[in-house]
Amino acid sequence: MANAVVVAPNLIAYPAASLPIGVDPSTLSWRLHWSATGGLAVDAEGIIGGSTASLTRDPAACPLRW
Repeated sequence: MANAVVVAPNLIAYPAASLPIGVDPSTLSWRLHWSATGGLAVDAEGIIGGSTASLTRDPAACPLRW
């Protein structure tokens, strides 16, 4: 289930509580996948189709707390 929230044009928030217990978010790679035509699919290797952008984690940027 996707739990991310678009907070601003350059800020996406993802609640730390949605991560598995004991996972440090700073050790993860973050990517945004999208398709204007709904052309995303999942296979054994991951998400295919559409476009992808790498995201940079900035724990100080998000004004939300949930």
